Parts: sequence; C-alpha cells; structure tokens
Amino acid sequence: MNEDVELLEVISKRDMATIMHMRTPDPLTKENLADARKQVKRVVKETKNRWLQTKLDEIENHKDQPRNHWRAAREIVD
Repeated sequence: MNEDVELLEVISKRDMATIMHMRTPDPLTKENLADARKQVKRVVKETKNRWLQTKLDEIENHKDQPRNHWRAAREIVD
C-alpha cells in the first residue's frame, strides 16, 4: 500500500511539473519536468520489481501446490 502512495505522489508531482512547463516553458521548468519524469520511471520500475518478487516468493512458498504456481504465473503474464 505504501508503494501505491509513493507512486501516486510522484505521478502527481510529474503532472504538476508538466502543467508548469506548459504555462512557462523555460529551462528551469523543463529541467524540473525531466527530473519528475525520471523519478516516475524509477518508482514504476521499483514497484514492478517488488510485485514480481512477491509473485516469485508466492510460487516458492507453495512448492507442493502446482495450482498456485499456475495462478501466480498467469498473474505475471497478464
């Protein structure tokens, strides 16, 4: 849940930086927008990696239940 809040916060900051750059397109707002975009990409990548690790741990913890393996695998693919 904490990851969701962090992701939403950086997306909100990126959106504000976009609005500010559209209103006053100068080098400072362009740099702020670029930084905000990089931060969103970083947080998305970290969140995806945590989610994937959770699914792999789920598969690892249910060694004797192939049904759960396939369920987790389908979630990863979808």
